[in-house]
Amino acid sequence: MANKFRTPPAPEPQPQQAEEPAMAAPATEPANEKESTPHKDTESTHEEGKKKERRSFGQWMKYIFQGDILKSEWFMKQRKLLFLSFAFCIVLIFIRYKIESLQKEKNATEERINYLREERVQMQKEYQESIKISRIAKVLDSAQVGLISGPPYEIVND
Repeated sequence: MANKFRTPPAPEPQPQQAEEPAMAAPATEPANEKESTPHKDTESTHEEGKKKERRSFGQWMKYIFQGDILKSEWFMKQRKLLFLSFAFCIVLIFIRYKIESLQKEKNATEERINYLREERVQMQKEYQESIKISRIAKVLDSAQVGLISGPPYEIVND
């Protein structure tokens, strides 16, 4: 099945049959009309190029959204490169999303670590205070002095 977007190949030139004598066709005239008027062809293609460049913004949007851009020769030639660039864009978006999720996870873990460190310091402080109180209680028990559990009272010597 032929590609409907590509231009058909140019027909091959037909071999010339028997040439007529040199007097029938003057040697000074070129065989093709294209050779005789090279400036007219370039001017017409130049004017066509200018017509393509003079599209308004609305015409460009219509050209793109109707899908005519997909039929253009440039797009057909560059489709592999465009596909590759779209694939790179998708990979870039995926990588950025993955990095963002990893960054959020890292920040949450750092916050949790800081919270646990603060809690550990607080627990050590409470533990050290309880150890200090128990040491004082041991010293007082060895001196046979009890801890004061009520209001202070006066000690009377006999």
